Formats: sequence, structure tokens, C-alpha cells
Amino acid sequence: MKFRFIFSLLAAIGLFTLIANPATAASDEDAIKQRKAVMKAVGGTMGGLKAVVQGKAPMSQAAALGNAMSQFASITGQLFPEGSDFGDTRAKEEIWAKPAEFKAAVMAFEKAAANIAK
Repeated sequence: MKFRFIFSLLAAIGLFTLIANPATAASDEDAIKQRKAVMKAVGGTMGGLKAVVQGKAPMSQAAALGNAMSQFASITGQLFPEGSDFGDTRAKEEIWAKPAEFKAAVMAFEKAAANIAK
């Protein structure tokens, strides 16, 4: 279990470092692939946080996981560029149809993730 957690954390951090600027994706298909990769890393990080909360992982891992979640939250708004709303994606149409609401949701995610990091 400990090895799996450490591997997941390292993979998430490595993925984050490769995603320096999502807005420069080469194509809409690349943007969708990148978005999926980041969302998968967010899910893995959330799984790690859940394990900490449930007492299945040491509390000492919480800070690193919280910081990783905060970093992912900071780029989430950039993961949905114009043109990436169709194709092999499960992203909801409301993201593009209601940009103000999406921006508010991203800001709430950023705030919550920052609180986790604290």
C-alpha cells in the first residue's frame, strides 16, 4: 500500500511538471488528452487524501497531497480551451455554454484545494 501511494504521488508530481502551460496544446485532441491526464491525477490525489482521512495512510502525507491538489486546481481553468468541447471527452457542455459559472466553480476548487494544502 505504501509503495502504491508513493508511486501515485510521484506520478502525479511528474505529470504536473510536464504540464507547464496547458493553453499551448498542439491541437484540440491534445488538449483533451492532457485534460484527461490531469483529471486522472486529481482523482489519484483525492484517493490519497481519502486514505489519510480514513487513517489508512500516515497523516505525514497530507501536506504533500494537499499541495499537489492545490497545484492541479491552479491549472484546471486552463484545461478547457475553446475547441476542446467535442470528440473523446466527457466534459460537460455547460463549461463552454456558461463560462461565468464554470469560472466560479474553478475558483471554488482553487479555494478548497488551498485550504486542504493548509
